[in-house]
Amino acid sequence: MSGYRNLSALNGYAPIIVPSGGVSVKTGKFNGVKSKCEIYHKDYLTECDFYTDVLTINNVEKEKIIGENQSGSTAENARFTRQVLMPKALVPKQKLYAVKTFMQGDA
Repeated sequence: MSGYRNLSALNGYAPIIVPSGGVSVKTGKFNGVKSKCEIYHKDYLTECDFYTDVLTINNVEKEKIIGENQSGSTAENARFTRQVLMPKALVPKQKLYAVKTFMQGDA
């Protein structure tokens, strides 16, 4: 069990899932898995590679995953995801964004 709850339920919720993310703009690489390294232990090149693995390990069908692996920021995630979907004539009616928050510098 991975610890991510009910990801297989996404199979009934979303017709497609787009994990989006390239490498860090600060380091120029994927900064690695922060937890559950015993489950997610591959040498991931991008955030997209990692998130795709999380989804498939948690029973989301590969056919429902369309990855975007070029973005380096949240704004690029949205822009590049749209570019990935357009040639496939996919126009989302609803979107769900899962992002992490962080603080830069000292408060």
